[in-house]
Amino acid sequence: MRDKKIKLQLDQYEFDLIIRALNDLRTEQLKKGGITDPINELLLKLLD
Repeated sequence: MRDKKIKLQLDQYEFDLIIRALNDLRTEQLKKGGITDPINELLLKLLD
C-alpha cells in the first residue's frame, strides 16, 4: 500500500509548519543517533 499517493492543498503557512516539524523531528533523531533517512526522503519530496 505504500505506492498510494495523496494530494493535499495547503496554504504557505501550513506547508511551512509541516517542513519545520519534520526538520525538528530530524534534528531530534540526529541528537539521539537515530535514523533520519525516511525523514530526509520526505523532506526532499516536499521541497522538490
